[in-house]
Amino acid sequence: MIYTNITGHSMEILHNNLTIQQPSFARPQNSTILVEYEALLDIIWTVAFSSIVVSAVIGNATVIWIVIGHKRMWSVTNYYLLNLTIADIMMATLNVIFSFIFMRDSQWDFGVVYCVINYFTSLVAVSSSVMSLLAITLDRRRAIMSPLKPKATRWAVLCAICAIWVFCMILALPITVHVYTYVGGDGKEVCIAVWPDGPQGYSKYDFYYNVIYMMLTYILPLLIMGACFLQMGRKLWGGEAIGEDTPGLKRSRVNKQKVVKMFGVMISIFCICWLPYHLYFLYSYMNPDVYKSPYTKHVYLGFYWLAMSNCSVNPIIYYWMNRRFREYFNYVLKCTPQKLKSNLRRITNRYRRNGSFSEHQSEQIALRRLQMNLHVPVQHRCAFTHQEDKKELQRGLPESSESFS
Repeated sequence: MIYTNITGHSMEILHNNLTIQQPSFARPQNSTILVEYEALLDIIWTVAFSSIVVSAVIGNATVIWIVIGHKRMWSVTNYYLLNLTIADIMMATLNVIFSFIFMRDSQWDFGVVYCVINYFTSLVAVSSSVMSLLAITLDRRRAIMSPLKPKATRWAVLCAICAIWVFCMILALPITVHVYTYVGGDGKEVCIAVWPDGPQGYSKYDFYYNVIYMMLTYILPLLIMGACFLQMGRKLWGGEAIGEDTPGLKRSRVNKQKVVKMFGVMISIFCICWLPYHLYFLYSYMNPDVYKSPYTKHVYLGFYWLAMSNCSVNPIIYYWMNRRFREYFNYVLKCTPQKLKSNLRRITNRYRRNGSFSEHQSEQIALRRLQMNLHVPVQHRCAFTHQEDKKELQRGLPESSESFS
């Protein structure tokens, strides 16, 4: 796990190297079937984890481009979503690859400096993802439960994001300062945290720290987010509209319901992906003999793969449940060399009224419209302009639910 991401064999190496009175771990010899298929299982796990890294990098990099590169996507919720995306891509690139190789080979080959960095980035990225989800939930709750309150300014959002990262870094420090690399009697080096009372997995300090970490980054945030979603659900699906229920109010309520559903799916998947990981941590501490099983390595890799897959699933959710993200993703998917120029022109023309261009570009568009209008007979100009503006307005109306504004 992030907390105890070493296998029983690695614990054996550590035990042989450190003079700490802990139970010895011998590799079982009665699992000939598992030994025969060990190489095949390693290949399967390599493909599985590689797919996570590739999909997470491509998907999250696309999300970063969508939010940063298009002004119409600049909103409070999208800023927090961008922060979540950065944490996910950091986890995929700086932690998943190296941790998997370490668990697969039971040997750390990346040096003591990156051993510390690997621990630190994994803890910071996970907690930052959770806090970003919590910030998104609180922002949506404010927008739905108190719509008349002023929106948070960009500076307020920036300060909140900075506070998230500072809090996550402080939370990761206690275990990071105890992380080292050790070489066992068989010459294999491992990356592990050794507390004053013993190595991780056996230390009470390690157990207490991970329980606190789990409370702050899993249980408490999920309880808060669950309470917020209950309140929003009652307001959107169970409450009655105040005054006349106009078509505009109905459309706004439906849009907000779509947003709540999407973030509800994200949080539910996060809960499901990380639950087995946390349960394994508690069970392995209560029952250390689990490390002696020849199947522990692959069971743990399964739990670790499920938890790490969460960093690649969010872009899929955006594509599935949000129209604007889906349009931008489709644009990227269709960007073959032959269609790149035509697709760029099409998406440019479509979103020119939604704040995606500079003032100079807007002036050029207005000038072309004026020149086009000069070719229309005088008696038809007003009607022509009105019809064109009406079409452009209908095509360019912003939807709060789709842009998370």
